[in-house]
Amino acid sequence: MIKVTNIGYDLTEFNYTSDIHLDSIENSLDNMGEVINSLTSNVQKTDTLIIMGDFANNNEYTERFLEEIHKYFKLVIITDGNHDSYFGKQSGKLEDRINRLKKAIEPIENIIFLEPETGILEFNNGIRLAGCNLWYDLDNPNALWDFNNIQDKKYIDYGYIIEKSKEHKDFYNKVINDVDIFVSHVPVVNQHFDTFGDGCFYRRVGIYSHKIYLFGHMHEGYCEHLKAMNSYLLTKPIGYNMSNNDKLGYFDMEEFIKNKGENNR
Repeated sequence: MIKVTNIGYDLTEFNYTSDIHLDSIENSLDNMGEVINSLTSNVQKTDTLIIMGDFANNNEYTERFLEEIHKYFKLVIITDGNHDSYFGKQSGKLEDRINRLKKAIEPIENIIFLEPETGILEFNNGIRLAGCNLWYDLDNPNALWDFNNIQDKKYIDYGYIIEKSKEHKDFYNKVINDVDIFVSHVPVVNQHFDTFGDGCFYRRVGIYSHKIYLFGHMHEGYCEHLKAMNSYLLTKPIGYNMSNNDKLGYFDMEEFIKNKGENNR
């Protein structure tokens, strides 16, 4: 049985971003207010912010950021990225960074961490949302080759990814037919905006009609509407060394909700 939590307002628009990599921004820890002001200035702000992982290599940055950014929104929805596990559950020597992060933000009532245990969030207008990291599949030779040639191998335990990868794919398959929005860190398409090949930079899980997919990881931003499917692919990564031009994304769900209603007739 998948847990369903009611969110007491309509979801008709939202802001979104990913891959902020706060520890790559000069003096960000001491100037977090300035970082947030830069991200949110001259942006059409909504009640809801969705962040698709890769906050920092160090929880101190992530916690400081979330302690401030949540004040700007009614609800902040987050998932973790691969960098949010760096130096964490590594050969069992250190406490899992994700568990420490969840414990740190637990007192902040308007932040929700997406993972399989979170289940589905249901808004008053019937929009349903779920998500998780959607870790890449290291049983796949292409993904394993990527893993062996990027920093993840150095900083994240192989067994941890194997365990989470299966859990997250199973969760996706269980909920995708019952949600309108799926949020992940690892994309459901590759950098070339197709589903050919696979590796550590996208997860082959299948794209469904009448969905909004939000993801990060690839450091290339776009908003793509698959009109024949009434599905949207959204990513707004900041990347390393944030500039003044890097802002939160904004998405208006009016057309999606209209087409969803027509499809349900």
